[in-house]
Amino acid sequence: MGVTAESASDRVLAGLGKDYLRTHVERAAKILAGSKIPCLWIFLLGGPGENKETVQETINFAQQYISRKDVVFFNTGIRIYPGTEIERIARQEGSLSLSRERCLPRSATFLHTWIAPGFLGR
Repeated sequence: MGVTAESASDRVLAGLGKDYLRTHVERAAKILAGSKIPCLWIFLLGGPGENKETVQETINFAQQYISRKDVVFFNTGIRIYPGTEIERIARQEGSLSLSRERCLPRSATFLHTWIAPGFLGR
């Protein structure tokens, strides 16, 4: 089963426009840990509101709540689709500077500049 939690930080979930909180993600993890169904958990790092503390919060969540039978995937950056709130935020923050004609209707990737390649490769 795939679980696209996206983050375990209320700040980041709000920045992504999600209508659920970390407590909802915790509840899901607790329920799924008691099942025999293996899960793939997907988290997106580097979106609006993300910083080093919120990344660590999500990593800590995965270590504490996700069952050992499950797999966790951390993706750096999120896909931006034209006309979305994420596109507006990325342009406002300067993370997306290409003109719409050059990058859209294809998607682009939003990634805060402080997340360097290899950031998670400890």
